[in-house]
Amino acid sequence: MKKHRYLVKNNFLAILIPQKGRPVAEIPVDGKFVIDKRNRLVYTVDEPPVFKKKYRLPDKITFEGTWSLDAAHNLVLSGIKNHNLFKGDAITIECEIIDTSSNALSVTVAAKSKDGTETIKLLQLAGAWQADEANRICFRVKKSESAYDILTFEGEWQAGENNQLVYRYTKTYLKRKPKSERTLIFKGYWDITGQDRLVYILNLSGPSLFSFKAQMQSPSLVGKDGVIKYQLGIGIQAKLDKVYVLSLYGAWKIEKKGSISFDIDYGAAGVKAVTFGASANLDANDEITFELRAKTGKPIGASVAFNRDFWDDQAKAFLRLSRDGKELKAEGGVAILW
Repeated sequence: MKKHRYLVKNNFLAILIPQKGRPVAEIPVDGKFVIDKRNRLVYTVDEPPVFKKKYRLPDKITFEGTWSLDAAHNLVLSGIKNHNLFKGDAITIECEIIDTSSNALSVTVAAKSKDGTETIKLLQLAGAWQADEANRICFRVKKSESAYDILTFEGEWQAGENNQLVYRYTKTYLKRKPKSERTLIFKGYWDITGQDRLVYILNLSGPSLFSFKAQMQSPSLVGKDGVIKYQLGIGIQAKLDKVYVLSLYGAWKIEKKGSISFDIDYGAAGVKAVTFGASANLDANDEITFELRAKTGKPIGASVAFNRDFWDDQAKAFLRLSRDGKELKAEGGVAILW
C-alpha cells in the first residue's frame, strides 16, 4: 500500500492527496509536534478513529533527519529519511527560542487547529552549547554518543550589563508580521584558562561551555581599573569577521594564600571569582606587579599592578617582603603593613 506524503504548513501537518486533473488536495491533520528522547521530530495525531482509518494514519508519525537553524532562527529538519516525503523536503518549525539552559535548547511553537483554536507547545532539543572555530555560538543536537547536528547562531554576542553572555538577533517570520528584536541571556560565568582562551561556563558538571579564541587587549593590567579587556573575532554569516572588544568588570583581591582573584558581579546570579596563581615583585616605586598564572599553573601572558594608593581603604596587603640581591620580592602568606 502506497504511503501518504505529508506537508507541514503553519506548524501543522497536512496529507497530500493527488487528484486527477486538479491540484493536489491538502487535508489538515490535527495534532502536535513533540521531540522524543532521540531528538527525532514526532507528530502525534489528534483525530478521531474514523479519520485515522480513512487516511491510514498511525497515532504517531516520526521524522528523522538533520537539524539546523535558518536565518529567521527557526528549527529546520532536512534530509528527512522517511520515504513518505518528497525527496529533498525539509520541515521548518516556526518557533520562539525561550531558554538556553546548559544542556538543552527550548522553543515554543504556536499553531492553529482546524477549528481555529490556537495552541502553544514547548519543544526541547537535548545537547550541548559550544563555540565553533569562528567564535560563533552553536548548539550541538545529540544524535548518538559520537554524532551531533550543529545549530549555528550567525548573529553577534557580547558581555551584557551583568557580565553575562548575551546574544541578540532580529526575529523574522514566515508570514507577514513585523520584525522584532530578541535577546537570549546565557546564565553562566567567565574563566581564564590560558594565554589565548576565554571560557564561559554554563554548567560545571555538563558539557556546555564556550571556549573562545581571544587575546587580552593589554597584557599589563592595572588593579585600580577593575577591568579586563579582550579582543576577538566573531564570524558573522559564516564569512565576515567582526573584531569585538569584550570588557569584564570586577574587583581585584589578593588572597591570604598568595593567589589573586578577580571577582565578577553577575547581578542576580551573584559574584563569582576568577582565581589565578601569581608571583609578585615590588619595585622601587612601591608598586607590586603580579605575573598571573591559570589554575593549571601555566602563565597566561598577563600581569596586574597595584600601587600603594589602591590599598588606602584596607591598609594591609597579605604579603611578605624579601630581598634577593638588589631586587625586592613579595610572597603571599603574612599580613603586614605596607
